[in-house]
Amino acid sequence: MEDTYVEMFSRQILVESIGIRGQKILRGSRVAVVGAGAIGSSVAELLARVGVGFIRIIDRDIVDLSNIARCHLLDYRDYVEKKPKSLAVAEKLSRINPHVSLDPVIDNIDSRNVVKYLGDVDLVIDGLDNMESKQLLNEAAVMLGKPYIYVGIEGTYGMVIPVIPRTTACLRCVVRDIMESDRGCGVIGTHIVAVSMVSSLAVSIAIKILLGRPIESNIYYIDSSKPEISTLKAMRSPTCPVCSLGKFELLSYLPVTTGLREICGTPGAYIAEPSIIETIDPSEWHYEDLGYVKLYKNDKVSIEIYVFKNHAIVLNRGSKDLKEIFKMNITSRGV
Repeated sequence: MEDTYVEMFSRQILVESIGIRGQKILRGSRVAVVGAGAIGSSVAELLARVGVGFIRIIDRDIVDLSNIARCHLLDYRDYVEKKPKSLAVAEKLSRINPHVSLDPVIDNIDSRNVVKYLGDVDLVIDGLDNMESKQLLNEAAVMLGKPYIYVGIEGTYGMVIPVIPRTTACLRCVVRDIMESDRGCGVIGTHIVAVSMVSSLAVSIAIKILLGRPIESNIYYIDSSKPEISTLKAMRSPTCPVCSLGKFELLSYLPVTTGLREICGTPGAYIAEPSIIETIDPSEWHYEDLGYVKLYKNDKVSIEIYVFKNHAIVLNRGSKDLKEIFKMNITSRGV
């Protein structure tokens, strides 16, 4: 390792459980962080600061004003510039650690692409909002034999579950009903201290996994208001359809690609196919090419359409009937 790298991580190398050998392993490790919001941005920052050599940051959305107070690395300028979260996070990480290789991905994770994005990494860390998408990550990780860390948060509470395929319980063992496990698609409160606690715990476990240390089959609960961390044993189910029976239901489903689908946690936000722009009258919309995204804006109805390569985000900032405007169905179950 070159002198500048050794000097940068000199204090961490002095930690007995890491040392120079462990630092070399971390530098050669590849991690995918899925979601670049509150949890994902915090996790990505910690991974870069401990010296993980490759970080893929996957997120489908642009920076929202509500992200600023609860998301590490994201700032007001990112919001003003309508920057995709994955790009905003990657730009900040490149300034923190010039030795890390970054792969920001602007895409919506689903059954069509999840294996592609997770196939060449050593570990997957989850920063998503809804349980069905988390279960999709769990299925892909188990099928690929990749360690996966579930991270969830609500208010001052958080939960971390490490999944080591064929060794520990998987997420489906713990949360058995995919569809009933969600609490709907409403906005939930998020405390930045809880975000920091669950992210730190997740990365602490990630370091152990990457260094080849044994991982116990546990569920870690966090209450940042006390503060307190408690542990519950997670039992691997012999009848689990995923890790015991090898049935990957969500991976086999083709995602719904028609109409507008509500995005969990963001009021008035919907995901659609890029072809949604074919339903509008261009003369009524202001067009702006931002390079990484094409923006169509209609101030009359207070609607913005952000068109990426593989998907589009529709923001309804008014109270207009989107079904009437775009002549397409709306799926209320969030993604």
